[in-house]
Amino acid sequence: MRKILAIDDNKDNLVVYQAILKRYYSTCTIITCQSGSEGIEMAITEQPDTILLDIIMPGMDGFETCQRLKKEIKTKHIPIILITAMRGDKKSRIKGLEIGADAFLSKPIEEEELIAQLNVMLRIKDAEDELRKENKILGIGIENKIKELEETNRKMETLLNNLPGFVYTCANDRDWKMEYISKGCTNISGYTPEDFIKNSKINFNQIILPEYRDLLWNKWQEALGRRGVFEEEYPIRNKNGKIHWVWERGCGIFDGNRLVSLEGFITDITQRKKLTEELILAKEDAEKSDKIKSTFLASMSHELRTPLNAVIGFSELIHKDSNIEDILNFNAIINKSGNNLLALIEDLFDISLIETGDINIEHERFSIEETLDEVHSIITSEQTNLGKEELQLKRNIKLQNTDLILNSDQNRIKQVLLNLLKNALKFTKSGTVEFGCEEIIQNQIPMIKFHVTDSGIGIPLDKQELIFEVFRQVDESKTRIYGGTGLGLTICKRLINLLGGEIWVNSEEGKGASFYFTIPINMDNAKQNSTDEFTQQHLNLKGKTILIAEDDTASYSYLLELLRKEGVDCIRAKNGKEAVGYCTTNKEVDLVLMDINMPIMNGYEATEQIKKINPKLPIIAQTAYAMAGDQEKILSAGCDLYLSKPIGKQKLLEAINKCLNKSRKLTSIQE
Repeated sequence: MRKILAIDDNKDNLVVYQAILKRYYSTCTIITCQSGSEGIEMAITEQPDTILLDIIMPGMDGFETCQRLKKEIKTKHIPIILITAMRGDKKSRIKGLEIGADAFLSKPIEEEELIAQLNVMLRIKDAEDELRKENKILGIGIENKIKELEETNRKMETLLNNLPGFVYTCANDRDWKMEYISKGCTNISGYTPEDFIKNSKINFNQIILPEYRDLLWNKWQEALGRRGVFEEEYPIRNKNGKIHWVWERGCGIFDGNRLVSLEGFITDITQRKKLTEELILAKEDAEKSDKIKSTFLASMSHELRTPLNAVIGFSELIHKDSNIEDILNFNAIINKSGNNLLALIEDLFDISLIETGDINIEHERFSIEETLDEVHSIITSEQTNLGKEELQLKRNIKLQNTDLILNSDQNRIKQVLLNLLKNALKFTKSGTVEFGCEEIIQNQIPMIKFHVTDSGIGIPLDKQELIFEVFRQVDESKTRIYGGTGLGLTICKRLINLLGGEIWVNSEEGKGASFYFTIPINMDNAKQNSTDEFTQQHLNLKGKTILIAEDDTASYSYLLELLRKEGVDCIRAKNGKEAVGYCTTNKEVDLVLMDINMPIMNGYEATEQIKKINPKLPIIAQTAYAMAGDQEKILSAGCDLYLSKPIGKQKLLEAINKCLNKSRKLTSIQE
């Protein structure tokens, strides 16, 4: 779409320009300014196709304005028509052309001449734009060619600089005085060829580690004596003091019986040496892993045989002559041992499925509080079974909404909690075992953070990482006091990772342990009980008045279109100050959508002031920021709800209905 900028301090002249231009350019945007400084700013921002510029203006006249526009990179390409009050003003025309004006018009403006001049200027502008476009394409092509040449040169340079090793010719003396040495020596030693030639700055013997110098001299002399090939690995110290291992292969050059020099090559084998050492370490790790697996298998054998021994043994003791009391006691032992065996087998299946990636993670909506109630009931029975009724079992739930519904795998979360709680009971002789959860923001993601804390034996610092590894336990000796296979915490870690969370431990030996794990709330799927309430109490928004405090036009337009379809009357405030002013003078507003980041007055200040004026007016904060702590800050300012951009239709309507429902209930109660 065409844009024409008219700059004239006389408002009547601007009206005339607009009237004429609209007749000939009906789709053209006419921009007007009444001063040179304002015109320059508008030209930079709007990028018009042509500028009509009056010469006689207070402050900055047309000549100075034209001169500045032609010097500014962003506007120098825009054609300018200077307008003078005198038709025969030859001096002004010459001056205007000298400072860069493209054409002249004299007052009074003749309509045909104005349009003719504008048509010429628009053609010039189109040609200028096309030329700039072609120049830009040409410039990109040149730039790409330069980059290609630079890349070719870089590759060639890299190839030359990365040739493996270097070649040399040297004297057969203790200093290995170099007669020639290739540039590759710099990559390995840090010294340039010029540093080595004729021992100008350093001799090669000096960079060989002292304990290898005699060895290399003797081996070279032995090879020369039999006119054979020298080959050896040895370390050197480079210019920065770093040790490099090199492999050298060479021979003597003879003229008859006379030794002329030593030469065939040195290459860096530091990486190869490193890989060799890593292979040795890998071998040691493999042996260590085998030992861990052997320990695990021994432990597993013990853990399997112990309950089996009880099941088989006490089963054999039950016969037709057994009295009822013995049968009941034996049955209780068999039942307990069977459950222990079943738990062990389930752990084995779980770890196997996790390792192969075949484990299924379900997603279902469930109440966190109800889940914790089930866990409490189960672990209370476990506490009785273990004979640890003297331990205090506590729950500590810190949820902003106790009706919070989570969309995740309820059974897996219960499994992790029960595993951690059973461990806590096992390793705690006296004191307390506590479990619970709280809402947190972790890496800008809403999470539920669960915890299980005990006052038991604790975990040494150097064992706190390995306890989550498969087959590992704090005590891996054959004289372990506590049973177990070392799979429980591994399973917990893998399950929590599959659920999108993390698990960790804080502990000090002898002072108990605290296990924590997080589960994403997943706000798209995890709803609160009030969501169902919203569905049942969906309000008709037709006729409702909503004030949208939003400085961004696109964001406002989106909200306007969305709410208009619901029959909402929308009012816009471009900043917090306007929002406060409107709420002060108008009482018909039913709800405010408050953008947090606005000019003049931000959403926090505006909310605080509006709530002082009308505490019952619902305010929903909307922001493009979603940093940790924002929600607390926004709610503490007085907002009723908090929505982070981008805001979906359903989420917005749910929030509006929730706030309006709440406001209606409060009004009914007060009435």
